[in-house]
Amino acid sequence: MTTLKDIAHALNISYSTVSAIMRGRGRELRFSESTCELVKAKAAELGYRPNLSAQALRSGRSYLVGVLVSNINQNVIIPGLLQGLDDVLIKYHMGMLVATYQSVAELNERVELMLARNVDGVVILPDNRPEYEEARLRLLHNRPAAGVGMDSTLYGIPWVFTAPDAASQITLEHLLQLGHRHFAKIIRHEKMDAVSEDLIRRAGGTFTLIEPEMGRRSWTCQSRFQAGERGFEMICQQRCPITAILAHNDFTAAGVIAAAAAKGFKVPQDLSVTGFDGAEISRCTLPALTTAAQPFELQGSAAGELLMRAINGEKNLPNVRLLPKLQIGGSSGPAGARLFT
Repeated sequence: MTTLKDIAHALNISYSTVSAIMRGRGRELRFSESTCELVKAKAAELGYRPNLSAQALRSGRSYLVGVLVSNINQNVIIPGLLQGLDDVLIKYHMGMLVATYQSVAELNERVELMLARNVDGVVILPDNRPEYEEARLRLLHNRPAAGVGMDSTLYGIPWVFTAPDAASQITLEHLLQLGHRHFAKIIRHEKMDAVSEDLIRRAGGTFTLIEPEMGRRSWTCQSRFQAGERGFEMICQQRCPITAILAHNDFTAAGVIAAAAAKGFKVPQDLSVTGFDGAEISRCTLPALTTAAQPFELQGSAAGELLMRAINGEKNLPNVRLLPKLQIGGSSGPAGARLFT
């Protein structure tokens, strides 16, 4: 069986250099990229396989990363996130322990499991329900972590997020080019980003914020869809003079399209609709949805790299802001007459 000493001997370099690089500390110890790639290539050529059990005994590490997410079936980011994260972890001979929860009892159970397995670090997603805070803090205490999904200083950890202001900007610019000047936006919280406000103001347009009251239900795919239906009903009730609707996410946009069709409106002939996420549902609506697609896998890989740097002792790591990409479907078209004028 090939050992680290065999790799060092084959390359005529020190064992400590090979060991550091194969443990993912090459960047931290400032070895050149060429040296790191040379060591990894020789390891692959010689068929090196790390003995994780032996390493764990020596180092006290588990070589596991915990991933904590609520309501996993309702979170569109998860498949891409896990793929991107796994692509990074496998390079460092790490595995992941995914834990999902839908109640305080389940969360406490999952946290205890991760603590018992002594995970080396944690990836978390936002969950602003206060009843979960105690358990999450217990898991994160003195443990390297990275977050995915928002621009935040929460927990003092680095976060990876897709910029919502950039999503608004690319969808608005697309709609403005199609001649739209009168917009509504269906949102979860009453907040409009300054970039969008400035774009609309400079174009001489108008903007209406629509915030459907969805109670205290969790923001599931079903409730997001229903928010779109309810939001379109509010637009009709308020007789908003618009030609385009921007939705907070793709499921809400799908709800808008369904509600519009039920009332006899045609998309995009009567109004254009756009979303944000690039979820699978964006390809299943009729017509297919124009949306600002998040780079889900890149979010996962960026979080993985941040977490590995934190595990290796780096401090004060910055947040990573990623940009969405406009995915043009059939739900956006040239502006027609305003609704309810």
